[in-house]
Amino acid sequence: MRKVYRINESELKNLIRTIVEQSEEWVKIPSKEYLELLKFTSNNIKAVSKLPKFKNKKIWIVGNLDLRHKPINSLEGIDYIEGDLDISYTDIADVSKVQVQGRISDWYSGVWKIKQKKIKDGKLAEAKYRREQMDYALEANTSESNRARAIFEHIIRDEGLSEDDYLDNTGEQRLLELYVGLADLEDRQQELESQGIDTEDIEGQIELTEQQIEEMEGKFSVYHLIPDGSHYELDAFDIVGYDDLEGQRYAAGTEDEAEDSAKDSIRSLIDDVGYDGYSDWVLEDNIDKDRVEDYARDFYDNDVRESPESHFDDDDYELSDEQEAEKERIEAKIAELEEKQNNLEHEIEEPSDYSDAYDEVQEEIDNLQEILDEIEPDKEPTEEMIDNKVQELVDRALNDPVSWLKDWGYEIKDFIDEDSMVDYIFDSDGYSSMSSYDGDYDIENINGRDYYVFRLE
Repeated sequence: MRKVYRINESELKNLIRTIVEQSEEWVKIPSKEYLELLKFTSNNIKAVSKLPKFKNKKIWIVGNLDLRHKPINSLEGIDYIEGDLDISYTDIADVSKVQVQGRISDWYSGVWKIKQKKIKDGKLAEAKYRREQMDYALEANTSESNRARAIFEHIIRDEGLSEDDYLDNTGEQRLLELYVGLADLEDRQQELESQGIDTEDIEGQIELTEQQIEEMEGKFSVYHLIPDGSHYELDAFDIVGYDDLEGQRYAAGTEDEAEDSAKDSIRSLIDDVGYDGYSDWVLEDNIDKDRVEDYARDFYDNDVRESPESHFDDDDYELSDEQEAEKERIEAKIAELEEKQNNLEHEIEEPSDYSDAYDEVQEEIDNLQEILDEIEPDKEPTEEMIDNKVQELVDRALNDPVSWLKDWGYEIKDFIDEDSMVDYIFDSDGYSSMSSYDGDYDIENINGRDYYVFRLE
């Protein structure tokens, strides 16, 4: 049985380097030196490969090769790049013959343009199919078709297009009839040709029909709107295939979707710039009072418990239930003794005996009064006292939370109610954050429902 040996990517790269270094077929050159040679040959890559040093050898470039903005249309002469390759803003249309170890950047290069053309051709093919199926006809009345038509109606008015510049719903139906008619004429032509019958008249009809189709296809149509993802909760569309408006991008949705999207965009902006990007008065109008209350309650609960003398006077303390009961008992006893004392004069006639009896009762009253005077409230606040005091202080803080936060050294931005702030900004700015093009929007009624339209690009 034949044994299979596996090699990982790192080992493979090392093996390739070893082979290259041991081979007379390759020449390795640092990317910086190679770029200097490009300057010497006026950016002619093929000319570099003809220099004596590289003649009949493969070129291996060590490091990243940056060819951005250079007037180059081919990589012929380079065989391997040990690093990244950047061909952005060049006319290079093919990199398949060059092995690149790293990443290839091709923004606005020939390669990129070819890929974009393929993407555009695919979108146009899908648009043609939608047109043939009348997917965006007014009668379709689907979520996507209504949004597309809302954007279409907005563009007609916003761009000031005349009736000769675009196809309305009737025009689209007429174009579809021409497609069907052309297919029938072509089938008829083939049938007559197979019978050996002259087709000159049909050819004339075909030519006329093709001219009509070409003329109508040249007008702006709802089918030039290509669905392409979303913009928050809105459906996004690109204009493709109509040169005058090519590249414009729009989004559309219902009122609820537009409002939710606008608030999402505001929230995203807050995430990007932070609260420091907003005026103090905006922040102060959107304090999270629940959060302030939590902080104030925790702070004061601790402070009142730790330093009750700072919050309570003697008058704030009350007798306990047991003390109140004892006080009432003693006061009742004193009242009883005082009444007894008042009755002594009716009960004792001898003055000296009366005086002794009176003093005896008075002494008892004085003793009880002394005990009564010593009954004082406990200076330890009750839970009810603490709770009431804390609530009083919290209410005072919530009456002016901004001042309270500043007085105690808190950062206002740490106590913002973001939902409230988003609503606040939306109430002030409306949908302006949704249109990245001009901050404006339009409302179109399609099949009895309003759709909000925003231009994005």
